[in-house]
Amino acid sequence: MKTYDIKLQKRTEVGKKATKKIRRDGYVPCEVYGGAGNVHCFGAHLDFEKSIHTPHVYQFNLDMDGEKRKAIVQAIQYHPVTDRILHIDFLTVDDTKLIGIKLPVELVGTAIGVIRGGKLRPIMRKVHVLGLLSDLPETVKVDISKLAVGDSLKIGQLSAPGVTFLDSKDSVVVSVGVSRTIAKDEEVLEAADGVEGEEATEEEATEEEAAE
Repeated sequence: MKTYDIKLQKRTEVGKKATKKIRRDGYVPCEVYGGAGNVHCFGAHLDFEKSIHTPHVYQFNLDMDGEKRKAIVQAIQYHPVTDRILHIDFLTVDDTKLIGIKLPVELVGTAIGVIRGGKLRPIMRKVHVLGLLSDLPETVKVDISKLAVGDSLKIGQLSAPGVTFLDSKDSVVVSVGVSRTIAKDEEVLEAADGVEGEEATEEEATEEEAAE
């Protein structure tokens, strides 16, 4: 699992007025839960932009005025209009305890169905897993090379060393659907079959009339 070092400063003042000042000065208010106790703190907005707005999931190595903890992001609050980060909750993690976290899905290979004209449809960008911090991979690799048109892969078909999948086993992770090109080709073939069937019926009717 990727790691990210970040320095935080403990807050001496809390409340709306202090929080607004922190944001005006270019920082993000944070709360660190677990461990020896909860800590109110803040960090540089730029540091969070680099680590939050990315497809990667990080284990954060927090340095709070010399107090160090390993943590993962538990929740993020964004501005409803600008999407600017307003607040982050961190959860302290222990190397010896299982943690639940969502990891990004990495699709590996090229599906047979795509080669034959199908359309790849990623359904789940992240999957919820449970495992020890040391066992958590950077991504959950999903081999899609054997997927034909109409096939799909579900959570119950995935495996990764040292982790347990927490999402429903029937949840579809990725599928290969029928592309517009294939659908049109099938419509053309069906129409052609219909015309041929009508022509055959007319020929049979003509032959019957001639026999009479």
